[in-house]
Amino acid sequence: MGELYPKDPRDNKIFRLDFLKRCETDLAFRKSVLIRCELNPLFFINVLCWTYDPRREGNGESSHLPFITYPYQDAHILKTIKAIEDGVDLWTEKSRDMGYSWMIVVIQLWGWRFKKWSSLYGSYKENYVDEKGNLDSHFERLRYVIDRLPKWMMTSDYVTKYMSISSIIHGCDIAGDSGENFGIGGRRKFVVPDEFALWQFDEKAYRKTRDITNCRLFGGTPEGKFNTYGKVMTNHPDYAHIEKRRSTLHWTLHPHKAKGVFLVDGNKPISSADAFYYWSRGRKVSSPWYEDQKTKRTPLDLAKEIDISYVASVSNRVYPEFERKIRVGKFAYEESQSKVLISIWDYGLDMVSILWIEKDLKTNRNKIIDAIQKKDTEIAFFAAFITGHETPGYVYSDEEKAIIKKHYGWKYLVHIGDPYNKDARNVVKKSSVVDELAKFGVHIRYPAWEPKDAKRSSVQERISKATLRLNSLDIDEALFEYREMMMQARYPKVREGSETTSERTIPVHDDTSHFRTTTEYYFDNEPFGQNIGGKSKREHEKDFENWGI
Repeated sequence: MGELYPKDPRDNKIFRLDFLKRCETDLAFRKSVLIRCELNPLFFINVLCWTYDPRREGNGESSHLPFITYPYQDAHILKTIKAIEDGVDLWTEKSRDMGYSWMIVVIQLWGWRFKKWSSLYGSYKENYVDEKGNLDSHFERLRYVIDRLPKWMMTSDYVTKYMSISSIIHGCDIAGDSGENFGIGGRRKFVVPDEFALWQFDEKAYRKTRDITNCRLFGGTPEGKFNTYGKVMTNHPDYAHIEKRRSTLHWTLHPHKAKGVFLVDGNKPISSADAFYYWSRGRKVSSPWYEDQKTKRTPLDLAKEIDISYVASVSNRVYPEFERKIRVGKFAYEESQSKVLISIWDYGLDMVSILWIEKDLKTNRNKIIDAIQKKDTEIAFFAAFITGHETPGYVYSDEEKAIIKKHYGWKYLVHIGDPYNKDARNVVKKSSVVDELAKFGVHIRYPAWEPKDAKRSSVQERISKATLRLNSLDIDEALFEYREMMMQARYPKVREGSETTSERTIPVHDDTSHFRTTTEYYFDNEPFGQNIGGKSKREHEKDFENWGI
């Protein structure tokens, strides 16, 4: 058919003016345009839709721009619509400023106007869903595009309200929502959980939206690996089997940002058309635009907003200095009179985590020699990792058998466990976790809380203690998952205007929580305190009494 519309900005404006002028007087032509818009969403967008960019105001240009798509946007829009039609989830990862949010706006509007698709949009902040006068909010953008469409394009009965655009004639609506109960309501053709990596209740929203639609359009920039978005995008075993499609909007696809692109290795110039190909295969690429970004952004900002990095993109970290303070090397169990071994447990309904820490009483250093965690498993299964014998009735992998064998004969000072959940039932057993482990000679204690006059520590106090002692940690190099989870533990992003202090002091509960918590339990109970060399004989004797030695 050839190009239906010019993409040069000046030519496109002229084309639009002539096109709309004819539609005003030629009703047959107008009718054919409506049919063409229904059949071709790219025609609808490139001929009738507008977008807004306030950055142009400083250059003396208009902030109101005809929506003219780049080739990568054409491909993504069509891929998104195909996922909606096929009823399959689409997960999109993106660099910042690739036009993703505006693409969702026009896709949602096109689907509502021409396909009679009902949809639901949500974000982690309510004012990002709808706020009158704020063009950073999704519904204000929808209203912006609708207001600039010719009147004959819209039905006479359409109504725009807070978080809602509807029409009785169409028999469908675009709805918005945010918060903990996102996904409760009527069925939808598709649902858009935007910036999903930042959602505090991501796992809950993931479950609930499954029941109201066959297609969810998850999108955003990374915020580490251990939220639901990060797990899906990094093929975590919990989500690897789920049917989904994937789309990547990396800066190398943008023709302006990739101008002058080159391979970092050898400083070799390459074609901008090949930039994404090289990047997607692990080659480091750069461009004048990217080099300029490096001078304007922090390493965290660059990793999160530009590089699509799941490892280096975590903000609001609980332990931002973790990797700088610890020592990593080959560390193993050593039986010695100057060393004591402690196991630390965090047990919950969903996950059990155990750390093995050997403290050197001469140097006051803490050596993490092993760490395991596993989901949805009875507590008796884990007793084997202490006793050195497989627990009868359970099946262990070859890797788990090797750990059990390695731990045989280890001598423990104490087993420290979650003081809040000591009476909890793990998975299917009716008896408590503590009682179950006691059957195998594993007696769980929490010494810091045992004295009658002991003050119970808060979460933030335990984090403070751990922070002060991170530089005492020697971690075995094989424990990569443990180190990664400690580096990615984070606090939730505080909602604007929130007065709730817990949002600032309680870390996000995700897969990182359990290893983080075991570490904090240890430092809340660190044997013989932190100042071993400076203690008197009587103080040492009291320590030994407290630990039952």
